[in-house]
Amino acid sequence: MEQTNQKSQCQQLWARNKYLVLSHSSNIYNEIRQYLKNEVVEVSHVQELIDRACQIPEHRGQVCNAFQHIWGYFKKKATDAERKDYMLLLDRYRFAQASKEDVITKTRELLERYPNAYLQNSTLLKGECHEALISQLPRPQLLGQHRECCALRGNGWGRKHATVDYVFTHSPYRLYAYHRLIMEEMDDRGYNVSPEWLDKNYRGKTCPPYQDLAEEKLTSPIYSEHDDAYYEECLANLREKGIELE
Repeated sequence: MEQTNQKSQCQQLWARNKYLVLSHSSNIYNEIRQYLKNEVVEVSHVQELIDRACQIPEHRGQVCNAFQHIWGYFKKKATDAERKDYMLLLDRYRFAQASKEDVITKTRELLERYPNAYLQNSTLLKGECHEALISQLPRPQLLGQHRECCALRGNGWGRKHATVDYVFTHSPYRLYAYHRLIMEEMDDRGYNVSPEWLDKNYRGKTCPPYQDLAEEKLTSPIYSEHDDAYYEECLANLREKGIELE
């Protein structure tokens, strides 16, 4: 039963990250595909290979290869004009006349027009925002984020914080939504998540729960403060700890 669960978690983790890996390394992409054919697999090993791939600097040709694979999900539905437009954009990106964010934005537009549940959760399509880092965080940093979210949702709500005071200017529902991203990543890796925290009203054992926390329509990113500058700041902080995610 445990191995079946590991297999399922590995497949979920791979589904979310396969195109991110491909955008960095075809060799590691193929290595993970072969590994997942084994009867016995471990989430920790798949995550290790994903992390290793993300350490490899991006090459425009390799990134184009990943997006050409993604195009395969649209080619039977998209118009000929959309195909030409998309391929032209990839050529422009290949020759440094367009950015990766331009390609991601165009791909998201196609995804809105032609929804695909598999692609919806692809980490490659989340772009360079703070939330896109979650799937790449090493275990200590991911669990640290979880602990901080638990504290902020509970008795820490409203208390002055050195780095994340901005969360208190928004509804606590946004913090809950961000925390869910952290917990989903933990679950994908096979880490334990206390189910109580999946309840939007829960605030910990010593803090009274909300009666019925009002839901909000969420933006992407969830917090407007999670902009490009914040993303770069997070990367810099991780580098200081010897963690290179670019």
